[in-house]
Amino acid sequence: TYDRERYLPMIEERGFILEYGGHLMPGLVPRALFEEHPEYFRMNEEGERVADYNFCPSSDALALMQRNARALFEKAPEIRYWHVWADDLMGGGWCFCPQCKGMSPEDQNALATNALAETLAEVNPDAALALLAYHDTGRAPTIAPAPNVFLLHAPRERCYRHAFDDPDCRRNREEYLPDWRALRDAFVAVSPDALLMMRRGRGC
Repeated sequence: TYDRERYLPMIEERGFILEYGGHLMPGLVPRALFEEHPEYFRMNEEGERVADYNFCPSSDALALMQRNARALFEKAPEIRYWHVWADDLMGGGWCFCPQCKGMSPEDQNALATNALAETLAEVNPDAALALLAYHDTGRAPTIAPAPNVFLLHAPRERCYRHAFDDPDCRRNREEYLPDWRALRDAFVAVSPDALLMMRRGRGC
C-alpha cells in the first residue's frame, strides 16, 4: 500500500502507468475454506481434494475468486496493468477432477484468468490483466484470451545466451520458439493490440 492522497497527484502529473500484482490468485480462494468447501479446491491425481496449490476452476471457487477480485480491483482504480497469477511451481498444481482433467494446465489457467478479466472489465474498462505463461502453462491455451488480457511470457528455463530464433541454439529454437509463436498467434487473433502488450513479456 502507499499514501494515495500524497502520491496519486504526482503519478498523474508525470504520466506514469502503474502495474501491480504477483501470485495473488490463490489468495482469492482462501485455503481456510477447505473444511467447509473442499469442492472449491483442486483434486490431485489420486482423486483426493487437497488445499495445497491452485483451486478447482470448474467449481464455484471461480465465482468466489471473482467476488474477491472485484474488491481488490475497486481499491486501486489507478492500476492499469494487473498481475493476478496462479501458484508458482513447476507443475502438478492444477485440478484433476472429472470436469477439469480434460483441460490442460494452460486451459485451466486461461479459464481462471478470463474470469478475472471479466470482473476487471466491469470495474475498470481501461485496465488489462496478464496471463502468465511459464512452467506448466507455457504453451498456448485452446481457450482464447479475453480482449483485456495480455501475455506475460516467462520461459525461465530457456537459454539466455542466445536469442529465441538463433540457429545456433537448438534449445531455444526447438523447445521454446514454437511455444512463443503459438502464444503470439493466440493473442493476435483476439486483438491486433496484443503485440504491444506482449512486448511487456519476459524472455522474448
